[in-house]
Amino acid sequence: MNKVVIIGVVVAVIVVIAAIAVLYKPTSTTPSTTTTTPSSTTPPSPYELSIINVINGHALSEYDGESGKTFVIVNFTFNYEGSSSFTVKPSDFYIITNEGEYEACFTSLFEGTPNYLSEATLQKGDHISGCIAFEIPTSATPEKIEYKTLTGNVLVCTSLPSPNKYIIAIGDVYACTNNDSIATSLITHPTLPANIFTYGGEIQNYTIKVTAEDYFGPPVKITAVKVSPSCFTVVSCGGAVGKELSPGQCYCFTVSIKYPADGGYFKSVYIYVCVECT
Repeated sequence: MNKVVIIGVVVAVIVVIAAIAVLYKPTSTTPSTTTTTPSSTTPPSPYELSIINVINGHALSEYDGESGKTFVIVNFTFNYEGSSSFTVKPSDFYIITNEGEYEACFTSLFEGTPNYLSEATLQKGDHISGCIAFEIPTSATPEKIEYKTLTGNVLVCTSLPSPNKYIIAIGDVYACTNNDSIATSLITHPTLPANIFTYGGEIQNYTIKVTAEDYFGPPVKITAVKVSPSCFTVVSCGGAVGKELSPGQCYCFTVSIKYPADGGYFKSVYIYVCVECT
């Protein structure tokens, strides 16, 4: 009986010791670590192209272009924010169309053209504005303009809007009349000589001289001043309508003509001074 009690006590002690060991067993924990991946951001490009407008130059193609081709003129500002100097070269601009890529066009037609882009060296914060012409197929649609190096590295590329200006190329300007006894002549075109192009929608001034050459005929009166073709419009004629001229008298006046805004033109323009005998 005493053996049984002793054995039971021993077993109970062993169980208590085991329980205490489990209760006070030190725990080993591995500290958690958080790995942060640094964010990678692409620095902004130092090159920027801002489009001012796109000009339809088909009229120039009729003047000096290849059959099946047309001129597109892009007017833009090139901004530079690089750390070192950078030389902008007009020959490094390309136009991208739905039919392929075409390089900038350089012909005598554009020599002396105002605002035509020339090579320039820019420093940080500098910009340059100007126009560059491209000759593309008449069936092609301009989509983008890009600037790239000789190695083919594209530095900047931007989309193009549809053309919103048109070139007007005047071949010759003639002053005419409906009466053989009246002589008319174009004295001056102070803002733009003939054979040079300008933009559609602009107003140009021409000075006309009218002479009643029939010294023995009746006086004549100016009844109208018109322009042909009809896509051009006479805006004003300096009060010439209603003016009476005695035989041998000369009279000069300025006629303001608005060029068509929504289409190119390349041909001659005729200014008619209509008179009647009084």
